[in-house]
Amino acid sequence: MKGLALRLRIRAAWRALRNRSVALKLSVRLIVAGLLGMLVARLADLPQDYWIVIAALLVVQGSVGATLVTGRDRMIGTLFGALAGGLVALLLQPETMEERSLAVIITLGPLAVLAAFRPPMRIAPVTAAIVLLADPSHTHIVESAAYRVLEIFIGTLIGFAVSLFVLPARAHKQLVGQAAQSLRLMEDLLRHYENSFGQKPPDDRLDSLHERLRTLLAEVETTVGEVRRERANRMAEAPDPEPLARNLRRLRSDVVFIGRTLAQPMPRPVATRLSPVFEEVAETIRSHLRQAARAYETAAPPPSLADVEAALAHFSDALEQIRYQHLTQPLPTTEVGQIYALPFTLDNFQENLRDLDARIAERQSDPRRSLDKERKGDPQTGQQPQ
Repeated sequence: MKGLALRLRIRAAWRALRNRSVALKLSVRLIVAGLLGMLVARLADLPQDYWIVIAALLVVQGSVGATLVTGRDRMIGTLFGALAGGLVALLLQPETMEERSLAVIITLGPLAVLAAFRPPMRIAPVTAAIVLLADPSHTHIVESAAYRVLEIFIGTLIGFAVSLFVLPARAHKQLVGQAAQSLRLMEDLLRHYENSFGQKPPDDRLDSLHERLRTLLAEVETTVGEVRRERANRMAEAPDPEPLARNLRRLRSDVVFIGRTLAQPMPRPVATRLSPVFEEVAETIRSHLRQAARAYETAAPPPSLADVEAALAHFSDALEQIRYQHLTQPLPTTEVGQIYALPFTLDNFQENLRDLDARIAERQSDPRRSLDKERKGDPQTGQQPQ
């Protein structure tokens, strides 16, 4: 028994580490970037070489795509800010503190407006201020601007190199995990609705699940941009990520519409007839989402929609029986609309699940899928394949 308990603890610890592998890898990259930046700074012997270390640490992000975007923005903003500060310094030739303060105000005004409308330029006002406020007894302002650009560029290149060669994390693999987690959250929401058909579900649990799903889909949108950056720089051969993000948004809308339809209790005669049938539909859709999440993670073939189609056909038959028995005639128009909105939403859900299967098929045909299959075992249970 002690040996079994020890193995369970080791397995649980291993799952916890694997679930936090992205954060751990980022920590290693930051450490390497800092140490390498310090080494290069010592060898370069520049006036303010600590900017090399700072730039290297700021550029390294969770994925290669995010690092490319951050590094590109930092290099452009630094160059623009240094040029603006150097130009104003050449024109005004500030010597006293009052003159330098005036030069800073003149420079920061346009740069601040530009940064407000162009987020990649946010570093430009900072660089310009550093250049103009540099101690003139050590270096000339123009020379300081040139050094600043050189230091930031060296640090940025170090960040690029570390992200590419030290435990590189591709944005596409992050997108795979985010998509699978989104599908599992939708499954949880459907389980909640399945158990509350015909009665108003509690709001606290729903609000928490919906908030988590909204946050996760916002992360998906960010990761999609990073994947596109990697694809544009020929660092990834992954499929276009936008159809997947669009499909996830539509699936979430379907879940939301189901929740709105069931937000108010169904009329009792109708709820009695539809409740067991809806439970069957919800169970099959949840099973499909669960299998789809696993298939997308492992680049496996998409699951079959046959069970979902059969359950929806059964639901349509039950609804036709309700219509045939005239159970909806005495009901108000709002309640009739509530009843017939549900099959419309479920039909949309089926179409979006079919589109999801197409995205899984694209994932299966990804030439890099073998890299993802190196992660053996179920990421949720840690069990090894039989």
